[in-house]
Amino acid sequence: MSANKIDPSLLSDPRVLARFQNTRQAENGETGAHNIDESSHTDKAVMPESERLEISPSAHKLVEMRELLDAGRAKVSQEEPARQEKMESVKRRLQSGVYGSAEVRDQVAGQLTGLLRGLDTLLE
Repeated sequence: MSANKIDPSLLSDPRVLARFQNTRQAENGETGAHNIDESSHTDKAVMPESERLEISPSAHKLVEMRELLDAGRAKVSQEEPARQEKMESVKRRLQSGVYGSAEVRDQVAGQLTGLLRGLDTLLE
């Protein structure tokens, strides 16, 4: 089973864990005990002592990246209207190919050359 997106709230939801365990038991032909303590009605999963759930480091990294992406999107949505208009203008110019012209490339190359020369003098 593969997933393109990981919802961080699912990683700590005991109902998801219980559902996974019930599915796993059904696939193995096991019957009987449910993984949710029905007597307390708290929907907390009861892990058998012989089983553990481990979240891989890459899954943790994906959750962290997703949180950063969401934070970035929230920040962008809070930008000033003038900034958003500027970004839309740049997007239109990129799509129309303005920045792909030889004149613009030469101008950027010249500015980068000057910047790199300045860095060289700082490093000497």
